Amino acid sequence: MEPRQGFQGRARAHSATVTLAAAALVAVGASPALAAPAKAPPSQVGKVITINHGIGKLTPGLGPGAVRKLLGAPNRTARATDDAGKRRVLRMDYKRYGLSLLFELDATQPNVVAVIDVKSPKYHTTGGVHVKSTKAALLRAHPETSCALLSGGKPGEEVCSIQGDGMQTTFVTTKAQRIRTIEMGTA
Repeated sequence: MEPRQGFQGRARAHSATVTLAAAALVAVGASPALAAPAKAPPSQVGKVITINHGIGKLTPGLGPGAVRKLLGAPNRTARATDDAGKRRVLRMDYKRYGLSLLFELDATQPNVVAVIDVKSPKYHTTGGVHVKSTKAALLRAHPETSCALLSGGKPGEEVCSIQGDGMQTTFVTTKAQRIRTIEMGTA
Protein backbone atom coordinates (compact mmCIF):
# COMPACT_ATOMS: atom_id res chain seq x y z
CA MET A 1 0.00 0.00 0.00
CA GLU A 2 1.36 3.39 -0.95
CA PRO A 3 1.89 5.69 2.08
CA ARG A 4 -0.35 8.75 2.25
CA GLN A 5 1.54 12.01 1.93
CA GLY A 6 0.74 15.67 2.58
CA PHE A 7 -2.12 16.87 4.70
CA GLN A 8 -4.81 15.55 2.35
CA GLY A 9 -4.00 12.50 0.32
CA ARG A 10 -1.02 11.08 -1.49
CA ALA A 11 2.25 12.68 -2.50
CA ARG A 12 0.71 14.52 -5.42
CA ALA A 13 -1.82 16.20 -3.12
CA HIS A 14 1.02 17.27 -0.84
CA SER A 15 2.99 18.47 -3.84
CA ALA A 16 0.01 20.53 -4.99
CA THR A 17 -0.25 22.08 -1.53
CA VAL A 18 3.46 22.89 -1.43
CA THR A 19 3.27 24.28 -4.98
CA LEU A 20 0.14 26.26 -4.16
CA ALA A 21 1.73 27.65 -1.00
CA ALA A 22 4.85 28.66 -2.96
CA ALA A 23 2.65 30.23 -5.66
CA ALA A 24 0.82 32.21 -2.99
CA LEU A 25 4.13 33.60 -1.75
CA VAL A 26 5.41 34.40 -5.24
CA ALA A 27 2.10 36.08 -6.12
CA VAL A 28 2.69 38.64 -3.41
CA GLY A 29 6.34 39.16 -4.32
CA ALA A 30 8.01 36.92 -1.72
CA SER A 31 10.48 34.13 -2.19
CA PRO A 32 9.21 30.65 -1.18
CA ALA A 33 12.15 30.39 1.23
CA LEU A 34 11.99 32.47 4.39
CA ALA A 35 15.49 33.92 4.43
CA ALA A 36 15.43 36.21 7.47
CA PRO A 37 16.44 34.68 10.80
CA ALA A 38 13.39 33.79 12.87
CA LYS A 39 12.66 35.47 16.18
CA ALA A 40 11.79 33.39 19.21
CA PRO A 41 8.08 32.55 19.13
CA PRO A 42 5.69 33.81 21.80
CA SER A 43 5.89 31.78 25.03
CA GLN A 44 2.39 30.29 24.59
CA VAL A 45 3.57 28.79 21.29
CA GLY A 46 7.07 27.69 22.28
CA LYS A 47 9.54 25.78 20.14
CA VAL A 48 8.53 22.15 20.63
CA ILE A 49 6.70 20.43 17.77
CA THR A 50 4.39 17.74 19.09
CA ILE A 51 4.00 15.16 16.32
CA ASN A 52 0.47 15.15 14.87
CA HIS A 53 -0.62 17.98 17.15
CA GLY A 54 1.11 21.33 16.61
CA ILE A 55 3.46 23.73 18.36
CA GLY A 56 2.24 24.60 21.84
CA LYS A 57 -1.18 26.25 21.49
CA LEU A 58 -0.69 26.69 17.72
CA THR A 59 -2.62 23.77 16.23
CA PRO A 60 -4.56 22.93 13.08
CA GLY A 61 -8.21 23.90 13.50
CA LEU A 62 -7.59 27.39 14.92
CA GLY A 63 -9.38 30.30 13.28
CA PRO A 64 -7.60 33.45 12.06
CA GLY A 65 -8.59 35.42 15.20
CA ALA A 66 -7.09 32.81 17.53
CA VAL A 67 -3.93 32.73 15.41
CA ARG A 68 -3.61 36.52 15.61
CA LYS A 69 -3.98 36.35 19.42
CA LEU A 70 -1.09 33.89 19.56
CA LEU A 71 1.23 35.34 16.91
CA GLY A 72 0.03 38.89 16.22
CA ALA A 73 -0.48 40.26 12.74
CA PRO A 74 1.09 38.26 9.90
CA ASN A 75 3.91 39.76 7.85
CA ARG A 76 2.00 38.87 4.71
CA THR A 77 -1.27 37.29 3.65
CA ALA A 78 -2.11 35.93 0.24
CA ARG A 79 -5.13 34.27 -1.35
CA ALA A 80 -4.62 31.76 -4.12
CA THR A 81 -6.45 29.12 -6.12
CA ASP A 82 -4.91 25.91 -7.43
CA ASP A 83 -4.37 25.44 -11.16
CA ALA A 84 -7.62 23.49 -11.50
CA GLY A 85 -9.54 26.29 -9.78
CA LYS A 86 -10.89 23.84 -7.20
CA ARG A 87 -9.12 24.81 -3.97
CA ARG A 88 -9.03 28.32 -2.59
CA VAL A 89 -6.56 29.01 0.20
CA LEU A 90 -5.45 31.81 2.45
CA ARG A 91 -1.80 31.80 3.47
CA MET A 92 -0.67 33.80 6.49
CA ASP A 93 3.12 34.20 6.69
CA TYR A 94 4.86 34.92 9.97
CA LYS A 95 8.33 35.43 8.54
CA ARG A 96 9.62 36.76 11.88
CA TYR A 97 8.85 33.36 13.46
CA GLY A 98 9.73 31.14 10.47
CA LEU A 99 6.10 29.95 10.15
CA SER A 100 3.38 29.97 7.51
CA LEU A 101 -0.22 28.92 8.04
CA LEU A 102 -2.50 27.65 5.31
CA PHE A 103 -6.29 27.97 5.57
CA GLU A 104 -8.43 26.09 3.03
CA LEU A 105 -11.37 28.35 2.29
CA ASP A 106 -13.56 25.70 0.64
CA ALA A 107 -12.92 22.89 3.15
CA THR A 108 -15.53 21.17 5.30
CA GLN A 109 -14.32 23.42 8.13
CA PRO A 110 -13.41 26.61 6.24
CA ASN A 111 -11.34 29.39 7.72
CA VAL A 112 -9.40 27.23 10.15
CA VAL A 113 -5.72 26.35 10.00
CA ALA A 114 -5.29 23.32 7.72
CA VAL A 115 -1.48 23.30 7.66
CA ILE A 116 1.27 24.73 9.86
CA ASP A 117 4.44 25.08 7.78
CA VAL A 118 7.71 25.35 9.76
CA LYS A 119 10.74 26.75 7.94
CA SER A 120 12.95 27.68 10.91
CA PRO A 121 15.40 25.34 12.67
CA LYS A 122 14.43 27.00 15.98
CA TYR A 123 11.49 24.58 16.27
CA HIS A 124 12.15 20.91 17.02
CA THR A 125 10.20 17.73 17.61
CA THR A 126 10.25 15.99 20.98
CA GLY A 127 12.92 13.77 19.37
CA GLY A 128 15.10 16.81 18.58
CA VAL A 129 14.44 16.86 14.80
CA HIS A 130 14.30 20.31 13.16
CA VAL A 131 14.58 21.99 9.78
CA LYS A 132 18.11 21.20 8.50
CA SER A 133 18.27 17.89 10.42
CA THR A 134 19.17 14.87 8.31
CA LYS A 135 16.69 12.27 7.13
CA ALA A 136 18.73 9.70 9.07
CA ALA A 137 18.25 11.71 12.30
CA LEU A 138 14.50 11.86 11.60
CA LEU A 139 14.28 8.08 11.13
CA ARG A 140 16.31 7.45 14.31
CA ALA A 141 14.20 9.82 16.42
CA HIS A 142 10.84 8.83 14.93
CA PRO A 143 11.04 5.24 13.60
CA GLU A 144 7.32 5.24 12.77
CA THR A 145 8.08 7.61 9.86
CA SER A 146 7.37 6.47 6.29
CA CYS A 147 9.04 8.12 3.27
CA ALA A 148 8.40 8.32 -0.48
CA LEU A 149 9.56 10.46 -3.40
CA LEU A 150 7.80 13.82 -3.57
CA SER A 151 5.54 13.62 -6.62
CA GLY A 152 5.97 16.76 -8.70
CA GLY A 153 8.86 17.95 -6.52
CA LYS A 154 12.47 18.54 -7.43
CA PRO A 155 14.50 15.44 -8.33
CA GLY A 156 15.63 13.60 -5.20
CA GLU A 157 13.20 15.34 -2.84
CA GLU A 158 11.30 13.07 -0.51
CA VAL A 159 8.32 13.48 1.75
CA CYS A 160 8.38 11.60 5.05
CA SER A 161 5.33 11.47 7.27
CA ILE A 162 3.94 10.28 10.56
CA GLN A 163 0.18 9.78 10.83
CA GLY A 164 -2.11 9.35 13.78
CA ASP A 165 -5.39 10.54 15.27
CA GLY A 166 -6.54 12.07 11.97
CA MET A 167 -3.42 14.26 11.86
CA GLN A 168 -0.19 14.08 9.91
CA THR A 169 3.26 15.55 10.38
CA THR A 170 5.23 15.78 7.14
CA PHE A 171 8.96 16.36 6.66
CA VAL A 172 10.06 17.43 3.17
CA THR A 173 13.70 16.52 2.53
CA THR A 174 16.09 17.86 -0.07
CA LYS A 175 18.23 15.88 -2.49
CA ALA A 176 21.00 16.25 0.12
CA GLN A 177 18.76 14.37 2.63
CA ARG A 178 18.21 17.43 4.85
CA ILE A 179 14.80 18.50 6.12
CA ARG A 180 13.63 21.60 4.23
CA THR A 181 10.27 22.08 5.90
CA ILE A 182 8.04 20.48 8.54
CA GLU A 183 4.27 20.60 8.10
CA MET A 184 1.45 19.61 10.42
CA GLY A 185 -2.14 19.23 9.37
CA THR A 186 -5.12 16.97 8.98
CA ALA A 187 -4.48 13.60 7.32
